[in-house]
Amino acid sequence: MVPGGYLVARLTGEFTIDYSRACTTLLFDIRARSWHLPFLETLEIPMAKLPEPVSSHQIAGSVTAEAAELTGLSEGTPVIAGCMDTVGAALGSNTTEPGEYFIIMGTAARVSAPLGQAKFDRRFMNCTLVQPDRWLAIGAINGVGSSLRWARDVLALDEQRRARTDDSDVYDLMTTQAASAPPGSKGLVFLPYMAGERTPIWNPYARGVFFGLTLGHTRAEIFRALLEGPAFAIRHTVEILEQESGVEVQSLKIGGAAAKSDVWNQIIADVLNKPMVALSQSHVEVLGAAILAGYGVGVYPDLASGTARVAEKGRRFEPDPAVNAVYNRLFPLYKRLYPAVAPFFEELVELNLPQGWVA
Repeated sequence: MVPGGYLVARLTGEFTIDYSRACTTLLFDIRARSWHLPFLETLEIPMAKLPEPVSSHQIAGSVTAEAAELTGLSEGTPVIAGCMDTVGAALGSNTTEPGEYFIIMGTAARVSAPLGQAKFDRRFMNCTLVQPDRWLAIGAINGVGSSLRWARDVLALDEQRRARTDDSDVYDLMTTQAASAPPGSKGLVFLPYMAGERTPIWNPYARGVFFGLTLGHTRAEIFRALLEGPAFAIRHTVEILEQESGVEVQSLKIGGAAAKSDVWNQIIADVLNKPMVALSQSHVEVLGAAILAGYGVGVYPDLASGTARVAEKGRRFEPDPAVNAVYNRLFPLYKRLYPAVAPFFEELVELNLPQGWVA
């Protein structure tokens, strides 16, 4: 069982798994939307042991009397199968067509692109969308908000004291300093692999790297590099998605808690050299789940009616060509750094030195 399927089972007594979550089991045929029998036979997994795969908007069952007593929900209330969080974000941001990209920025980032063809790149997490002719490629980047949080806890002690004194936001104080530093952070490049990395390198041994640190760097440049590194990682992922899918970015939306920063949003727009809309609704996954439920029970005649009615437009960030020119000079170096240092990551881990956190 996956978490959503478990909750559905407790509410309805029916054991189901939605298509998008089934895609993460490695037992599912993502094109046919069914369990892949050769895998089950090879691994000797009886079909009866697996939950029933169902479409995300399908009514999986209704609230039982027992569940009604436990939860306060009305007995007989329909329960929708649901979806994985990033699929919910696609709906909540109204991003379901090829060429429409979105980024969810939190502890990690998810750079996602709807696909009109079942063409998959192994560097991405690939799953179904709700529509029968749509899939979703997801680039998962670990060290985004988590890197900035690390800097808050370890480096931004003065900012923490000031925030407590004048009731300000410590992250605003950090990003304001970052905005005062020049683009490129005076040649300081940050590889945001503080928690290993998924897309596109898939290396649990990877570690964060500050490259180019000199006596001339200040906290402002360090804070800015911590924002630019994840922006470079996002650009790396977007470029691969565009190349492999053959569909260029036609619209780009960004949401999530970390996307509240105007400074960070502008840096990402400048690195990508693409206009970007920051959604004012932070929890687009939850909004998407509500849209999905409305579609499933017939409140909306089709999915497009739900997403168009509910999804918000947000603030627009335009790239600065002069700043983008700086990042275009630095980005190739960013991409070459990882292959150069990659052989040493596993060696470092195998030294078995005391670690505060290990992937």
